[in-house]
Formats: sequence, C-alpha cells, structure tokens
Amino acid sequence: MKKLFFPLLMLSVQAIAQDRMTPEMLWSLKRVSADELSKSGKTLYYSTKKFDMATEKSEAKHWKVNLADGTVSEVNVEEKKKQDGKGKWVATVTPQNTFKLTNNNAGGAEYPISDVERYKVSPDNKYVAFTKDVLVTPMNGADIHKDLQKTTMQVYTDLNYRHWDTWEDGKYSHLFIIKIPDTKVTDIMIDEAYDCPQKPFGGAEDFEFTPDGKGIVYVCKKKVGKDYAQSTNTDIYYYDFAMGTTTNLTEGMMGYDMSPAFSPDGKRMAFTSMKRDGFEADKTDIIVMNWATHTKMNVTAGWDGTVEALVWDKSSDRIFFNAAVKGTVQLFQVGVPANLNVKMMPLVAQITNGKFDVSGIVGVSPYGVVVTRTDMNHATELYLVNLSNGAMDALTH
Repeated sequence: MKKLFFPLLMLSVQAIAQDRMTPEMLWSLKRVSADELSKSGKTLYYSTKKFDMATEKSEAKHWKVNLADGTVSEVNVEEKKKQDGKGKWVATVTPQNTFKLTNNNAGGAEYPISDVERYKVSPDNKYVAFTKDVLVTPMNGADIHKDLQKTTMQVYTDLNYRHWDTWEDGKYSHLFIIKIPDTKVTDIMIDEAYDCPQKPFGGAEDFEFTPDGKGIVYVCKKKVGKDYAQSTNTDIYYYDFAMGTTTNLTEGMMGYDMSPAFSPDGKRMAFTSMKRDGFEADKTDIIVMNWATHTKMNVTAGWDGTVEALVWDKSSDRIFFNAAVKGTVQLFQVGVPANLNVKMMPLVAQITNGKFDVSGIVGVSPYGVVVTRTDMNHATELYLVNLSNGAMDALTH
C-alpha cells in the first residue's frame, strides 16, 4: 500500500491542476442575462453573450424558453420587435446610441434622438420616457471658456466632485417625455442640477409610468454640493402629464427611497426604503402606498432582514423579494393587506433555501417565479422557482 500512495497522490494533483480555473476558461463561458417575460408569463426571453479573447469582441444570441415544458429555441430579434410592436410604437436604441421611436402603422415613422441611455414606453402606448445627460453646471474648462477648447482644466468649488471613479462634468441625467405621436420632447427636470437615474448605479428601475397613464414616478436626490455628498435621502417624485407639476411622494422619509413598482391592479405602489439619512447600509424595508389615498404601510417592519429587490405577484396581494440570510441570498414573499391601516404585521415567508444566491428576480409566471441564481461553482443562470415547495428548475445551463 505504501508503494501505491505516491503515484495516487500525483494523479490527484494532476487532476486538480487540469480542472484549475484559468482566465481563458473563464472568458470562454457564456454570459446569461434575462431580457423579459412575455405578457402571459409563459415565455421567457433571454440572451447569451460569448467573448473572443483574440479579437476582444463579443457575440450575442437571443433565445426563448417555454416555461411549461422547458423547450428552448433561438429568436430572431428583429422579427420579435415587429411582433411585439404590431399596431404599437416600438422604441429602440441603435449601436450609435441614437434613440428611435417607430410606429408600424404609420409606415415606420422615426423620431431620432441622440445619446439616449434608457427608455420605457407607457402601458397605454401614449408616452415614451427616456433619460440622457444635459449640461447644467459647467465644470470643464472648455465649457466655461469657449475660446479654450483644448484645455483639460476642471473647476470645482464644492463637493460632490466625483462619483466613485467618474469625475463630475456638470452634466446631469434628466428624464424626458415624448407624447405620441407628437414630436415635442419635454425635459421634466429642466435646469435642475440633479440626476435620474441616480449615480453611479441607478438604472431603468428609477422611473416608472403610472398604470392610469396620467403621469410618471421617478427617483431623485434633489440636493447639491456637500449636502448631496453626505446625504442618502432620495425621494420618489410624481410628475403629472396634464398639469406639468411635480409632487414629492416620500417627503419626510429621510433615507433611500428607491425602485417604485406598481401592483398589477394599479391600486398600490411598492418601493424599497431606508429609515435614516446618512446610513448607507441601513435596513431596507418594503413600503406599500395606496395610490388613491397615499396611505403607506411598512410591510416588512416586523421582519429582521433587509430587502434587495422586489416584484409584485399577479394577484396584487403579495410581493416577492430577495434578501440575505445566513451567508446566502434567498427568495421571500410577504402578504399585502387590503387595508394598509391595519396594525397586525404581514407574514414574511422564506421560499428557497440552499447554498446559493438568488441574485435577481426576473418576474412572475403561471408556473412560478423566474430568478437569476449563482453559487461558488456557477455563474449567473436562470431558474424557475416552484412556489409550493421552493424547488428550483434550471432554465439555462
């Protein structure tokens, strides 16, 4: 037995060496990302992206999976746009970052707008919202001194002069509205030195059309200079299309108020919220607001955890969210009472359990909740969660 020990040890070492993760192996893996769920919730669209180290270019492919039986097929993106936009307006952003709004019923009319970053079309197809940077407070030398276009000077008289690794340049991301089919573009934050989405990590989750089509809600921290740099007090604002007025829906709530999401029945809005200003890692709760009366309820106040992201159930009477627990991130649910004035706290229940992270929630289907999942041995993959027992079926591999 002693004679066999050394050869066996060498074979074990060789096997480990062959399975070692290398940069080449890592970059050969396809990156998976969810695109959207169909309106019926029965089909999931997703993309895979593969990188070529030699050319430093990527190739993306688009797929759909039938959630009823798990069958997968490749998707022609252009054909899908035509199908989704039949009789409707279709918004796209070109590789040159130019925004195009196309009406299939009007012979493909286009409204080109450059440098658009994010966009959404309203549920009733009457408005389009998009964000783009606008110069409000010149800080670059070439913007201040028009006769010195080659200068690299930057002028700062106050904080905030940088977001992480990005220097403040006096441009702010503003939210714009187009009324379809009118070509008029309205900056609903005109002349404001504030950002929507929030920098540096905000995205399209920072603005959402109201279900009745009468306005839009958006996240913004309306502070400047040192006050901006030291504060974590973002608010959720409502812009009324007819009146052209803006209302602060979370006035007096002093921490981060983020990610507004309307219930499918349009009667309530949920959002994530922290309680205190200046506490960047405070407990994140879910606040539900009655849209008609603006009555609010903290539905996770009695639960000892912090929320990452949320999505409404189709029934509008519960919310799914992911949160950290025991070194992992799992899927949870919380009931939403019909009467937000009740004193009894809603029940929070954990749905999944295991040595993995539910890193994101894609949406709700008739067959369960579609999520993204990672663990120590796997990059992001898409899974379908069975709500009755928490079992998870892999949709991508």
